[in-house]
Amino acid sequence: SNAREGGGSSRRWAWSARVLGFLRMPPEVAISSADPLLGAARRRAGRPAALGRLRAQDLKARGDECVRRGNHRDAWEAYSKCLALGRDACRDDSSGGDGGGESRKGGAVPMEALVYSNRSLAYCKAGRYHEALADADAALALHASWPKAHFRRGAALCGLRRGVEAVDAHAEALRLSPDESGGAGAECEAALWSAVQKLTREQVAGRVVDWIHEAEEGGAIEPPELEAVSRQEMVEALFREYHEASKDKPSPHKHYHDLLRYAKRGMTPAELYLNRSIAHTRARAFRQGALDADLAMAALGARDGPRWAEAWYRRGEACAASHGHPDLDWGGAVKAYTRAVDLDPDNGQYQEALRFAGGSLGPEQMSKVLNECYAEMGEAKRAAMGGILEELRAASVARVEAMCCFVAARARDFSAKARDAFRGALSKRAGVGKLKVVIERVKPVRPKGLDVHFTVLTEAGMEAAQTLLAELKGEGEGSLAAVLASAKGAGGELLRGLGAIEAEVLGRVVDATPDRPPPGDDVDLGVTWEPRRVDGSRERSVYFPARPKLDMELPYRMYTLVRHDGAAVERTNQLSFKMSRVYHHATELKERVYVEIMDGSLRWTQTGDSIEVIVLGVPPGMNASELDVRIEARELSVRHRATGDVYLEGRLWRAVVPEDSTWTVSDADEPGVITMYLRKMNLELLAQFWELSHSWWEKLFDHHAPIQWDDYDKDYSDIPREVREHHARQEAIGERPKHLEWSDKQVKEKEHFREDIRKREKFLRLERLGA
Repeated sequence: SNAREGGGSSRRWAWSARVLGFLRMPPEVAISSADPLLGAARRRAGRPAALGRLRAQDLKARGDECVRRGNHRDAWEAYSKCLALGRDACRDDSSGGDGGGESRKGGAVPMEALVYSNRSLAYCKAGRYHEALADADAALALHASWPKAHFRRGAALCGLRRGVEAVDAHAEALRLSPDESGGAGAECEAALWSAVQKLTREQVAGRVVDWIHEAEEGGAIEPPELEAVSRQEMVEALFREYHEASKDKPSPHKHYHDLLRYAKRGMTPAELYLNRSIAHTRARAFRQGALDADLAMAALGARDGPRWAEAWYRRGEACAASHGHPDLDWGGAVKAYTRAVDLDPDNGQYQEALRFAGGSLGPEQMSKVLNECYAEMGEAKRAAMGGILEELRAASVARVEAMCCFVAARARDFSAKARDAFRGALSKRAGVGKLKVVIERVKPVRPKGLDVHFTVLTEAGMEAAQTLLAELKGEGEGSLAAVLASAKGAGGELLRGLGAIEAEVLGRVVDATPDRPPPGDDVDLGVTWEPRRVDGSRERSVYFPARPKLDMELPYRMYTLVRHDGAAVERTNQLSFKMSRVYHHATELKERVYVEIMDGSLRWTQTGDSIEVIVLGVPPGMNASELDVRIEARELSVRHRATGDVYLEGRLWRAVVPEDSTWTVSDADEPGVITMYLRKMNLELLAQFWELSHSWWEKLFDHHAPIQWDDYDKDYSDIPREVREHHARQEAIGERPKHLEWSDKQVKEKEHFREDIRKREKFLRLERLGA
C-alpha cells in the first residue's frame, strides 16, 4: 500500500516537473513541443464521434432499404436506433459541419431531419398516423422550409382524416417545392388535389370562410359594413350554394377545383368579395351581399369578361332577396341581371334569372326598367342580347307538356347530339329559344321503343300554345314527325335514325305566367350603376354592422354528424317527405355515422338493438380502476373514483338492459378512451313489433335535442329475434302472391308469344295463296 502511494507521488512529482519545464520555456518552443501530445489527444477524442456518425449512417441506410422492401417495422426501428445515438452522431461531415448530405430549397437539410422524415414515411405506410405526424413536426422543427417535411405532415394528416389541415400542409409543400415539371412539384400538386377531393362540401365552405376572415383581419379586404352574420351561418350558406350547384353534375364539382386554385395561389380580393357576397346573400344579409358584389367589381377593374358578369349576377341575386323580405328589389335585380347577360350573352343561368325577375314586375314597372336599360346600354348592345329584353314584355307565359314515342328506337340512339337536334328543331318550329325547350324524361319501353317527354315554354299566349300543340299532334307540315324529318345537318340524320313516331302525340297546355304585383305597387327601382370603389390609400374604417332583418335557419346547432374518430362526414342529399334509407343487413351499410353533441361531451350511434357511446371528456391516460361507471336502466354516469369529477351524466331517453351492457377503456393517450356498449330494452318495439321505427332513439339523454329522422340511414340488422322472425314470416307470406303473380305473367307472355307466331304463320299462308 505504501509502495503504491509512493509510486503515485513520484509520478505526480514527475508530471509537475514537466509542467514547470514547459512554463520556463519560451512560448514558441513550448507550443512546438506540445503539438504531438495535443494532436494525439484530439485523435483519441474524435474516434467515438466518428464511429457514432458511421453507425448512424449505417442505420439510416438500413432503414431506407427496409422501406423500399416494404418492411416498415424494421425500418422505423432502425431509424429509432439512429436517432437514439444523438444529434452529434446524426451529422454528415461531407457538407462541412451540421448540414446534411441533401440540399433543399432553403438550405441543406440536417441528417436528423432526414431520419425523422423517413421514419414518418414508415409510420404512415404502416397506418400509425399519430407517430407519423409527430415525426413530421420534428423534421419541420429542424428545417421549417423543407417541402418534404410539409409533404410528410400532409400525408399523416390525411391518414388522420384532418382534411383541412392536410390541404394547408400540401399547399405549403407545393409553394416551397422547386418548379420541376414531373418532379417534386408535380408530386406535391397531385397530393394536394387528392387531399382536396377528400374534403366534404361543408369543409370546403369552412376553409373559404376562414380565408375570408383572415383577409379581413389582415386588411386585404374591407370588413362587412352594413350587415354581418356568424361563421356558422356563412359556412351553411356556402354549403347550400355548393349543394345546389352540384346537383346532377359529375364529381369532383366546380367548387373543388376552385379550392385547389385558391390553395395554390391564394384568393384575390375580387374572389374574396364574390364568395363573401354569395355567403351573405344566402345567409339573408342581402344589403351586405349587394355591397360585396360592388366591391368585387371595384377590385376587378376591367369592365368586361365572365368575372365582371358574375359580379353583376351576384348583385342581382342580392337584390332579388327572398319572397316577402323587406329588402326585395325586383327593379334592381332586373338591371343587374341585364348587365350580366350583356357581358355574357351565352350564359343560360343569367338569362333565366333575368326572365324570372322580369316576370315578377308589372307592365308599367317593367317598361320603366327596360327604358332605363336601353338608355344605359345603347341600341348596339340591346340588339346583341338577342331580344331577351323584349321577351320580358310578354303578357302571359304558357307551357306545352307533350310526349311522343319512337317505336323502333333504343335509349342509346337518343344521344346528347340527338337531344340537342331535337330541341333545336322544336325551338325553330315554336319560334322560341332553344333554352325554352326542355327534355324532361326519356323512358325505354318494351320490347322496343322510346318515350320522350318534353316541354316548350312560349310567351305568345295560351291560344298560340294550344295551336302549337294541335299542329304537333296533326299530320301536316307542322306535325312533330314532319318537324323532325325536316331537320338539317348531322343532327337531322340522327333524328331520322330514330325511326317513326307513333301516330298519337299526347300533351296539354299549362298556364305558367308568374305572379305579378298589382300595377299600383310602388317598387324601388333604384340601383347604384357604378360600383363602389375602394381607395387603398385611406385608413381602414371601423364598422359596426347590424344583424340581418331575418335570421337564417341553421340545421345543426345542437349536434353534428361525424365518423368514429370525429372526422366530418359528407351530408347526404336528403330524400323527400323526411324519409331515410333502411338496411336489414350490416354489410349493406356504406358508412356508420355518429352523432357528436356540440358541448363535446360524447358521440354516439345506434342500431336496431344496441347503442355505442364514446365519452370524450375523460382525460387521457386514465386507468379503468380510477373510474366509476354506472349503467342503469334509465341512468348513465362516468365519474372519477377519487376526486368525484363528473365526465358524463344523464337520464336515458329510453331504457336499456344493464346486464347486457358493458364498457371498455382503450390504451390510447387521447381523450375519449371510454366506449360504452348498451343494449336497448325495446319495450315499445316488442309491444308493436310491426313498427321497426319504434326501436330508433331520437336522442340519447332527455336533455339532448332530438335528431332529425332523415339525418342518417337506419341499421335494423340486429333487431330482436322475435321481431326478426315475425318479419321473416310476413315477408314469406307476402312473397307467395308475388310469386304466383309472376308465374301467371310468364304463362300469359308465353301464350301471347305463341298467338303472335300463329297469326304470323296464318298471314304468310294467306300471302302465298294470294300469289
